[in-house]
Amino acid sequence: MSDDAFEGHYQLRLVQERTDAADIWTASHPELLGCHAIGRSPGEAVNELDAVREEWISRARLKGEQILKPSDQPTWELILATDHTIIEAARAQDAIRAVANPTVFSEPWQMS
Repeated sequence: MSDDAFEGHYQLRLVQERTDAADIWTASHPELLGCHAIGRSPGEAVNELDAVREEWISRARLKGEQILKPSDQPTWELILATDHTIIEAARAQDAIRAVANPTVFSEPWQMS
């Protein structure tokens, strides 16, 4: 399969987890089993995920495994800790915006 077949977007899941030592952010592509990155900020996790995804696809190709074709439209899921702050939510939104199609965020969205 050519690289052109992989133009598009995989679902982005961004999860905030709290531990006694620190906050941890995990970014993943659920369609690509095991493709995830961990960072101390949402931006760090999302940025690391780019490199992890490329490595994941390269290894799958070498093994001859089938690779799911990405979607034309970006989709995302944001899971925040129950005691998150407005600033943490805004940073997570910014990290998602950095990789998503800007038209998806043409209207401000509200967290429920």
